Amino acid sequence: MVLSLFADAWRRLVEARSSHLTQQSVAASTYKNYRTHTSTYRQFTVQLKLVPFPLTVLILKMYVAYLSIIMRTVGTVKAYVSGLKSSLEIAGLDISAFLHPILPRLLTGCRRVMDQEVKQATPMTIKLLHCISMLVDKENPFEVVCYTALLTGFYLFLRRSNLVIETISGAAHIPENQVHNVPFRRRDLRCGIATVVFDIKWSKTIQFRQKTLKMPLPRSTSSSICPIRWLRRMLRLVPAGPTDWLFMKGTLCPL
Repeated sequence: MVLSLFADAWRRLVEARSSHLTQQSVAASTYKNYRTHTSTYRQFTVQLKLVPFPLTVLILKMYVAYLSIIMRTVGTVKAYVSGLKSSLEIAGLDISAFLHPILPRLLTGCRRVMDQEVKQATPMTIKLLHCISMLVDKENPFEVVCYTALLTGFYLFLRRSNLVIETISGAAHIPENQVHNVPFRRRDLRCGIATVVFDIKWSKTIQFRQKTLKMPLPRSTSSSICPIRWLRRMLRLVPAGPTDWLFMKGTLCPL
């Protein structure tokens, strides 16, 4: 009896550990996308009063048609179908419907029917940055911090997650050794007489802090969009300690 209970406890522990390791096999941002894809699928099944699992070929065909109606591009349709497949695979559910030969045909049909015009946001340019700088109040800490973060991301080709946190709630509880998304802190900045160097410890390709990438911030010939000048102005308006966030507003509140 005791051995049986011990075996059951170990089995539950191993199963939970296996589930956790499978979940951790993808980056936090990717897992967040998977949850969005799964949520959209559940919404589809609720609206059409369908049983979501097990996923059949017929339901998958209907889901692709549903996505082709609510999404703007075929690329988004493919991403949602692929994300749903990965989510079910991680959950240990049946994904045989995705292996049916009808799926490539459906996606080809989407490509023919859906509008192929590329719908992208207006690209950020030097001219646009210059126009924005004319509107920024250079003595307003919040506006200066926002514009400095924008310039830093533009000149260093950084992702938003390198610059700011995703949510304000829980910002103070992010541990120092956390593997995933940790934005810049003041100590990650090295200021010289005429140069500024960033220590990038986390990025899309450095997810486990296996190295530190040192990126110098370039100096612009135009004072209105020179990132170094704006960075020094921000540090003067919003002073903080070495372990505080680099981009903050108010009283040590992260941007």
